[in-house]
Amino acid sequence: MKLRWLIGLAAVAYVLFAIVTFPASIVLAQFRDQGVAAVGIEGTIWKGRVQLLQVHGVNVGRAEWDLDAPALLTLKLRANVRVTRPDGFLQSQLTLTRGSVRFTDLTASLPLAALGAIAPAGWQGTTNLRFAELVLENGWPTVASGMVEILNLEHVAQRSPLTGSYKLTFPETNVDSTHGALRGVLTELEGPLEIDGTLELRPDRSYLLSGLVAAKPDAPRNLAAQLQLLGPPDPNGKRQFSLEGTL
Repeated sequence: MKLRWLIGLAAVAYVLFAIVTFPASIVLAQFRDQGVAAVGIEGTIWKGRVQLLQVHGVNVGRAEWDLDAPALLTLKLRANVRVTRPDGFLQSQLTLTRGSVRFTDLTASLPLAALGAIAPAGWQGTTNLRFAELVLENGWPTVASGMVEILNLEHVAQRSPLTGSYKLTFPETNVDSTHGALRGVLTELEGPLEIDGTLELRPDRSYLLSGLVAAKPDAPRNLAAQLQLLGPPDPNGKRQFSLEGTL
């Protein structure tokens, strides 16, 4: 009886050792078909790093993670992650469930191009992120509490009136109960335009950017002329604008 107990204990210890030391390279290999590639993999599924992580062809950077084992008891994959690269960083607690990614205490500073497919083509700048909570359902934001700054935005091939720096703020309570859309407030930080806008991100992956805009006193004359196409100004000299589409 005692021998059986010792054999059982040894078997449990072996299984626990195998799990704890399970190589991260084997796990990451399972995600190749989903566009995830990694170079220089070190460590285990619990605590490890990769020298270069790529997602759908976009170089994410050097990534490190520390898995939260108790979260597995609730069928959730949760880890503290940090991404570093020569031109920026990202750090957050990351929780993965089926079709959902939840970021908690997210801070990041990355070039606009690092955002991949959601970055507007032909534009460059620096993106700063600070979110208490950000939830993506199948890659689309459904919960957001925080802010995004886009600094030194400019088009690489042509001059644009949108050149400048902007801030998009999502307050803690920002969901439209009628359409289920996220609402953020857009303001300018620097540039030729004065903007008071609202961005709606709808569950059907459509968006609506609308608000009021005016040229600042030191803006180029041709910019003020372009804004006249939006229609007559209000008593404060601002004109309404609206832009919508689907991503």
